Amino acid sequence: MTTYQNPVLSGFYPDPSVIRVDEDYYLVTSTFEFVPGVPIFHSKNLKDWKRIGYCISRESQLSLKDAERSAGIYAPTLRHHDGVFYMITTDVNGIGNFYVKTTDPSGEWSDPIRLPYGNIDPSLFFDDDGKVYVTAQEGEAYQSHIIQYEIDIETGKALTKPVHVFDGDGGPWLEGPHLYKIDGRYLMMCASGGTDVDHREIIGTGTNPYGPFHCYPDEILTHRDQPHHPIQALGHADLVEDHFGDWWMVCLATRPNGLNTVLGRETYLVPVTFNDDGIPMAHRVDETMKIDRPLLKVPSETAQLNDFFYLREKPKGLEISDTFIRFKQGKQALSASRPAPAAVFTRQVSRDFRFSVDVSSDFTTAMTAGITLFMNEFVHITLSLTRKDGQLMATLEKKTEMQQSIIRTQAIPDRDHIRLTVIGTKSSYQFLVDDNETEVNLGIVATESVAIEQNNHDRLIFTGMVIGLYVEGDLSAPVQFSNINHQRL
Repeated sequence: MTTYQNPVLSGFYPDPSVIRVDEDYYLVTSTFEFVPGVPIFHSKNLKDWKRIGYCISRESQLSLKDAERSAGIYAPTLRHHDGVFYMITTDVNGIGNFYVKTTDPSGEWSDPIRLPYGNIDPSLFFDDDGKVYVTAQEGEAYQSHIIQYEIDIETGKALTKPVHVFDGDGGPWLEGPHLYKIDGRYLMMCASGGTDVDHREIIGTGTNPYGPFHCYPDEILTHRDQPHHPIQALGHADLVEDHFGDWWMVCLATRPNGLNTVLGRETYLVPVTFNDDGIPMAHRVDETMKIDRPLLKVPSETAQLNDFFYLREKPKGLEISDTFIRFKQGKQALSASRPAPAAVFTRQVSRDFRFSVDVSSDFTTAMTAGITLFMNEFVHITLSLTRKDGQLMATLEKKTEMQQSIIRTQAIPDRDHIRLTVIGTKSSYQFLVDDNETEVNLGIVATESVAIEQNNHDRLIFTGMVIGLYVEGDLSAPVQFSNINHQRL
């Protein structure tokens, strides 16, 4: 019996889509308003993943400067056909549904090829007869349904009008559709119920690409009947057959602390077995999975920590090396919707972690620099350095959708560098300042106060907590972050 740990991509990695090419596996996830967009990962065994590139990597390809929070790039689908990789997705605030393609998934991807129909969550299906179909979500809430139409894969031009093909199980937010052909039968797999505790994966069966698809009476993946299970909101899945002939599903799920989630929706790997009706049914989903399958014994590289990215656009005057991150220009506050802040981010990938960094600059009253635990511009915590009345000051501040408060301000000695640290647990974040002689505990913030569920009042949050290094204001001198240390505890 072999064991592996879920999630296989921990932290803010929602809406996974997976493919196999010979004995190699590739996976993409949503990135919303963060750039570069849509990371692509490689694996040899489906459980250990290493990022090899981004599908949306240059502003000339697609600009997300105007993306709203938890908007931007939704729900990508990855497919491969005749030596070409395709990633199809939605730019919610911009050009709508489109796809990009490449023959080298670790290299540059094409400019977007736009599509004429569908609301969100488009997927591609290459049938045996050479026809190519786009399957997409249409409508909202209980009016959600799935449409499908044929395209010219070279141009994106629709060859047919969209056809209404699936209504799901009667629940709201039927989305994330994928069409498969397995053993001569067409399967339409979708998420239903909305991406929360009622989330589930369902499937319809049909005899041709346009159905009609008859919804199978049993959900094929869900924990909505297990409210006390530590893993919740399972759904938005994709199927893959490994090169040993076993079937798997990748899906999103959350690990709430009580009713509250900070990490966001993560990527899980679930074994699949076909039942007597020929329906792919997910196995029980736990953090520690035990199953005897040969693929899990294949070695594969993995790397996740300190994969830096940006909010909406790369900051100007930013220099990143193997040993430091240096800002030469500041911008507006993290709480400003536009323009994008001068900040770099990495995902919080574990509930128990320690992140620390040395900060050095010739600080003035007009500039601020520090660490942020960042959900969006309306929900974040900052541990910052600035100068006031000639004295270097450290300030711990929290902002939520309901209020903004300074937790503590502390004068600290001037040194060549100041070390800032955040220690995370399941229930709290602790913030420390070290001037190389004295370590000061500036305070503890409950994770509940910045959790997704506590800050969903104005607009739903689809992202998760990220750790940021940022500067604000007019920089009289560059700000350098060095000796970055990020570890799971």
